[in-house]
Order: sequence, then structure tokens, then C-alpha cells
Amino acid sequence: MSAEPTKAGEAHPLRRKGEGKTYRNFVGGQWVGSESARSVPNINPADTREVLGHVPLSTVDETRAAVAAARDAFPAWRDTPAPVRGRILFQVQALMDQEKEALARLLTREEGKTVKESMGEIQRTINILEYTAGEGRRLGGSTVPSELPHNFCYTLRQPLGVVACVTPWNFPVAIPVWKIAPALIAGNTVVFKPATLTPETASAVVSIFERAGVPKGVLNMVLGSGGTVGNALVDHDDVRAVSFTGSNEVGAEIYARGAKRMIRVQAEMGGKNPVIVLADADLDLAVESTAQGAFGSTGQRCTATSRVIIEEKVADKFVEALAARAAKVRVGNGLESGVDMGPAVDSSQLDTDLKYIAIGGKEGTLVCGGRPLKDTDRAHGHFVEPDGVRPRQGRDAHRPGGDLRARGLRHPCEGLRGSDAGRQRRPVRPLLVDLHRRSGQAVPLRRPHRDGDRACQQRHPRGRGPDAVRRDEGHRRGTPRAGRDRARVLHGGQVGLRGLHGPGAQGKPLLTR
Repeated sequence: MSAEPTKAGEAHPLRRKGEGKTYRNFVGGQWVGSESARSVPNINPADTREVLGHVPLSTVDETRAAVAAARDAFPAWRDTPAPVRGRILFQVQALMDQEKEALARLLTREEGKTVKESMGEIQRTINILEYTAGEGRRLGGSTVPSELPHNFCYTLRQPLGVVACVTPWNFPVAIPVWKIAPALIAGNTVVFKPATLTPETASAVVSIFERAGVPKGVLNMVLGSGGTVGNALVDHDDVRAVSFTGSNEVGAEIYARGAKRMIRVQAEMGGKNPVIVLADADLDLAVESTAQGAFGSTGQRCTATSRVIIEEKVADKFVEALAARAAKVRVGNGLESGVDMGPAVDSSQLDTDLKYIAIGGKEGTLVCGGRPLKDTDRAHGHFVEPDGVRPRQGRDAHRPGGDLRARGLRHPCEGLRGSDAGRQRRPVRPLLVDLHRRSGQAVPLRRPHRDGDRACQQRHPRGRGPDAVRRDEGHRRGTPRAGRDRARVLHGGQVGLRGLHGPGAQGKPLLTR
């Protein structure tokens, strides 16, 4: 059975296995069924008895058809005045605002995060749309003096053409929109490949763009695997830019292949994020901030708190308080009120979490949590307790997947040093943060001596490498974006509290020449 895409306002009665609909692609302004005979089920991670639908694994030819539709629509969309394009995006914003509550519940049912977290993601998306739509009045070039007396020199921004947007499952509304909307306002056309774990949310987002008046062929969506649909997009001659959010390994491969074709590639990938707590911090505030950073969205985000570096004199007290705070996290179905943390997104992620909890138990002491939750209300979901691991003294335990560990240090700048076993994808400058008692605000500290002024690299891409931040005297570039948290570890009085670690990352592509 095939069906039209779900509008955000439609009800979602419980559907048992075999009763879900088959999702459709959106190509050339039409919702079309895939010709592929292969599909995968879309399962509610909080109740695996519920099959929301079936995701077709579309073919290379279907992907090429979507690119052809985007290519054919490009000239007219490029020539549409930018303020007119902006008006359409303002209408997308208005529709999403009207439907945000229903869309939030759909997102929660499909991905697992709590309704409160889903509402936060959608509100952020609405804000992104408002800002991006306004770019229709702000797009412009520049004028420069000419060396010739009768010449006038100026530049114009021109769209690139067809843009491929490849997105993860952990922010299935926000990340697609902050890729699609900038591409459209700049005059590009888009082929969108969402994650196979969140096809219904993706379809609802595309439906909003369609109903807002985006012309046929300007926005297209193809469901399927990265190996088939993703590869077909990256290698297609008519695709002039790729915006990708996901794993380090896939992002690096896309970047390399895009470079061979001399096209624009924006790759946002995973990270391991340490926070540094000094002895004069407000520990209650530090514990609460750390817990929210680690367990929000089930920790399934690239900005999740993974590690904590603590001055030794307060390490034991901080570890004890953090373990107690983790024990208070209520785990359950995100659709229920009062739930703090939802399930892992699927069985594979749950298995990975349990695997590394077991490794942590062998390398140190499990101080709280870590058990799969299979009681009455959670018997059919991918639930696990937030856990804390205290590694043995002097040991940097490896925790792919988002463990939150705490490490004591004698001097604040020790947080800038560590082991050097991991591969590096993205250089960072760790930020020392003092959570002050008096102000209750996080204030960046000046590094106290020249070691701290040297640029640093995080030797820990998502899912591998040591929990350490290393000083690298030879690297002096790579300051992180403003607002991106980069500082967090463990040692001495070490602890680790886990939250799952997803693939997402923030950023927006460069979509004009």
C-alpha cells in the first residue's frame, strides 16, 4: 500500500507490524511511489510493535530523475526575484508554526526524543526560516574601486544550480530546513535525501514546503540508502554542491569525491565535547548543565556533553553529585509527560550503548545506571538507564558513542593535554569555563600561561579515539564557530556518564558563487 505523505495535523493511530503505509518520493512536484522492490520498516523506537510505515530503498535511476527535475526547474527559480522566493519561505514558516504541535508528536514517535525536545527543535526551525526568508531582501554583491577612470566594478551573487542535501535522523526537522531554506533563498534547486530512520517527518517537512507554494521541481526528495541514493547524488554531473551532516567517515569520503569534481561540499560531522569545571565553580550549576548536555535528546547529538575535566580538589564531590543527578533522569516514551530521556533510536544504537557500558564496567567501576529497561511500560522499546563509569586512576578509557567521563586535574591547563591515539578530523581550541558562584553564568577564562595559548586539536572523532584533548604546537588554525561548545574529559578522580551520541552537527552551506 502506498499513501500520500502525512500532514503534520493528521492523527497517527497505533499500527501493528505489516499495517504501515509505504512512503513516497517527491519528484517534480508529484508524490510518486518507488519502483524498488526493497524496503525497510519504520519502527517506533519507544514501542517496536508499532510500524509507522515502510521506507522504499529507491534506485539510482529514481535519484537521477529527481536531479533531472531539479535541473529543469533551476532556470525559472534562479530568475525568480529573491524577495519573491523569500515570501514563499515566510509562508513555510507560517505553516510550520500552525502545525508545530502535531509535527512535534510525529517527530517524537518516529525518532524518540521527548515532545518538549521536539517542540524546541521545531521552534528553532521556525526561527531559522524567519531569518533565512529575510535574506531575500539582503542578498547582494559589492562594489569596488576601479583603476580605470570610466569603469564601474561590482559583483553579483549567482546560485550554483542543483544542491544535494543529505541529512541525519537526530534533528529530522531542523537540519533539513537549515540546509534546504538557504539553498532555496539563494536561487538553487534541491534534491533532499533524509535518513531512512525518519522518513515520515521528512515527508511532513517537504509537504509544508509544497503547500507553501514552492514550484514544481525546485524541491525534490528521494528516500533510500546512502550507498545508493547518496552515492548517485554525489557523483551526478548536474549536482553542483553537496551539504552533508553525518559521520566523520562518510563526510570525509564525500568531501574527497566532491573535490575531484571541483564542486562545493559542506560536511558537518561528529565530535566529542569536553567541559572543564574548576574548583571555584558553582557545582550545582555545573552538575545540572553537564547532565542536561549529556542526556538531552538521549545524548544523540554531535554537541552532546561527552567528558568532564574537573580540578582534583572537587572531583569526588562533583562525581557523586553527577551520579545522583543521573539517577533522577526519568527514561520512557517521549510522548508521555514527565519523561526526561527517550529511547535509543534503533536496536543497533542500543546494542552499541550496551556494548560500551560493558567495556566501561571492565575498565573501571560502574557508579550508576547502565541497565537496559524492560519493565512493563518499556518492555518493547530501546531503553537504557543513564550510566556513570569511574575509570581506573591514570587511565584514558575509550568510549565511542557518547560516554560522559569526569577527570580530575591539578592545574587548569592540564585539560589541554592528553593522549594522542585518535585520528583527527576537526581541530578545536578547548574552552576553559568557570561556572561562577556569584553570577551563575558561564564565563570564558583567560588561559593562565603560554601552554594554554597554543592551538589545540581534539584527537577524538565520533566513535573512536581516546578521551583526551591534545596540545599540538604545530597547529595554529581551526578556531571553532562561536557558540559551539568544545570543552569536556576525565582522569584522577574520574567518572563517566553516558548519553548516546548521534551524527548530527550544525552549520550551513555556501550556496552562491
